[in-house]
This record gives sequence, C-alpha cells and structure tokens, in this order.
Amino acid sequence: IKITKDIYPILSKKYNMPISLIERDIRTVVETCWNNDKQAVEAILGYKTAKRPSNSEFIDAIAYRIAKDCNISLLSLGTETDKQIEDCES
Repeated sequence: IKITKDIYPILSKKYNMPISLIERDIRTVVETCWNNDKQAVEAILGYKTAKRPSNSEFIDAIAYRIAKDCNISLLSLGTETDKQIEDCES
C-alpha cells in the first residue's frame, strides 16, 4: 500500500478535502505528537530515532500496532477488517 496513491485519495474522497490538506494535516499530527511526547512516538514506532518519523512511517507503525493489538492480518484489509477493529475498540 502506498500512502500517497492509496491512502490519501481515499481520505480525500471520504472527507471531501484536497489531498494536499490530508497530507498536511497528517504531517501536523505527527509533528505535534513528536514535539509533545517523543518517547510515546518511539514506543509506537518500536525503536528510538533522532528525527521525526515521516507520515508513512507513523501510519505504518500505527497500523501495525492496531493489527497486533486486535490480532488482525494487515494482508486482509477491507470490510471484515473494519469490523474486527470496531470489535477490538469495544
């Protein structure tokens, strides 16, 4: 899955926003998290780093963490996965 070709366009369509704003908003979230709690970001990433992670690195780490915590295969994305995530949240 490519973030700029697969994820941003889906979010853009879903939220009726330009792709450039989707990218900027995600970058802002990553930067805010990094500036406020580097240790938490490193815990999500699973490794220490001297620089702020890219949008792709951050999203990949969060997706991996959700999949791991909810026992979901990242290879089977789709409606069933959405239900598994909802079940995990409750």
